[in-house]
Amino acid sequence: MKQVHMTHSITRRAFVATASFVTLPSLAQTARVSRAAFLAQIARPEPMEPHIFGTLAKSLRQLGHVEGRNMAIEWRFANGDVDSLPRLASDIVARTPDIVIAAGTLSAVAMRKATTTIPVIFGNVSDPVGFGLVQSFHRSGTNMTGVTSQLTVLMPKLVEVMLEAMPKASRLALLMNPQQVSHAGFVASLSPMAERRQVRLMPYKAANPQEIEQAFSAMAKDSVDAAVVPRDGLFIQQSRQIGELAMRHRLAVGGFDEELARNGALLTFGSDQHIMFRKVAEYADRVLRGAKPQDLPVEQASDYVLVVNRSVESVLRVQLPQSLLVRADKLI
Repeated sequence: MKQVHMTHSITRRAFVATASFVTLPSLAQTARVSRAAFLAQIARPEPMEPHIFGTLAKSLRQLGHVEGRNMAIEWRFANGDVDSLPRLASDIVARTPDIVIAAGTLSAVAMRKATTTIPVIFGNVSDPVGFGLVQSFHRSGTNMTGVTSQLTVLMPKLVEVMLEAMPKASRLALLMNPQQVSHAGFVASLSPMAERRQVRLMPYKAANPQEIEQAFSAMAKDSVDAAVVPRDGLFIQQSRQIGELAMRHRLAVGGFDEELARNGALLTFGSDQHIMFRKVAEYADRVLRGAKPQDLPVEQASDYVLVVNRSVESVLRVQLPQSLLVRADKLI
């Protein structure tokens, strides 16, 4: 696959978060321990090591920042509870870490509202300029910088790939999380292409696992031809559920993250998340060594991967065009 290069919600009482903070007082007396905080919308991955957040931790170690030796990391996970993110962000700020790493748009937005002084490195943010996280891609101009997935740019590309895979599709479902700010404008931005391709876009909203199941039942009832699942913390966390629902309803699904293809989607097309979070670690390293976030550019992801699940192709009894298969980076 050719690379595309681009320029530089529950009550408080019910909330459960996972947090761990490692401190080494004896070591702190002889060598400074960097204090970092991490915030993500999803639940803590278990195991962590093979996950993109494990890649982040490994990359930090390779750059000389070893948790338990010269770095203490407070890991905060909202377990899919979007409403808890502002409180978690405020709690992080109250602890005055040297740096914060925010995974995903909603986590980054929460940190932006909580602090304008503590350095924040973000990863997998859809539109950092549009959401007011930075002033420009060339130079951040704020306390935040990092790597953007540019979801608003990538979403049309995913839809194009999906329509190439399903050329006779005339009814395309869009699974959208109403709590995800980056999803709001998808229908409007995709409408010109849909009209040109004579495809009807059909949005279905889901903000929790139960609503995801209801959305897929509604898609089946409406006889949609295919469905696209944009990147979202909830949808990533419920990847297995989405894949199982796709198989149950014999529905061709396209998404951004490879894990979804392994769980039952027909294909995925998106930025390599492991590469992205290695770059996030590099940004964190630069800031911990003295660079100022406001002086750094925002990097736009350029490592895109097309994954096709041939087993799902067989189950759905569809025949993908050879032009698509030869471009696939992975066939599973």
